[in-house]
Amino acid sequence: MAEKYHLDKLEFYITNVCNLTCSNCNRYNNFHFRGWAAWDNYADNLRQWAEKIHVQKPVILGGEPLLNPDLEHWIHGIAGLWPDANIFIITNGTQLKNRPDLFGILKHYRGRVRIDIHRHNPGHWETLQQDVEKIGRAHV
Repeated sequence: MAEKYHLDKLEFYITNVCNLTCSNCNRYNNFHFRGWAAWDNYADNLRQWAEKIHVQKPVILGGEPLLNPDLEHWIHGIAGLWPDANIFIITNGTQLKNRPDLFGILKHYRGRVRIDIHRHNPGHWETLQQDVEKIGRAHV
């Protein structure tokens, strides 16, 4: 088997959908683009790439990745294809309360899957902290 190429980071842009309309969005989601990617539509192609590349840090992002109803499949799929990688989900955090399933997934992967909250509005930080604490207590 040929040696794999090494990538420090690989981004998986899984949705254009976002609940915010930040004027400085570098993904242009403030123009109300719509649509999300289903894991099954990309799985075969990504399996082929997994045979050729080693990824140290896969990053799941969007729009707002927590709004993709197929997020769980993306996490499990990427974790299976790159079993030594640490997966990061970049989110604005506002949808955490709507995705309590995510904390069970985080627990299952024991630190391999991490949430990176990018706060766009400092006024939301206290609410985000409360949401995380509430959900965390429910999944201890």
